[in-house]
Amino acid sequence: GVAALFDAADAGDAEAAAVRRDLIVGVAAAVRLLVLTTGVDLVVVGGGLTVLGERLRDAVPRDGDVQVH
Repeated sequence: GVAALFDAADAGDAEAAAVRRDLIVGVAAAVRLLVLTTGVDLVVVGGGLTVLGERLRDAVPRDGDVQVH
């Protein structure tokens, strides 16, 4: 699962790190698109990504107008 991917990347697996980077970029892009097109103040990430908790929150790039909780 996605937690195992993050674990492998943390352990130094270069391929897992590349996939994790792509996942993080994709999540950030999706959240940005939702915010820009709908004007919402809050986006709740659910599903399989929730197992990552703070690991995902800490990895997603910040924008001056976007707060990640």
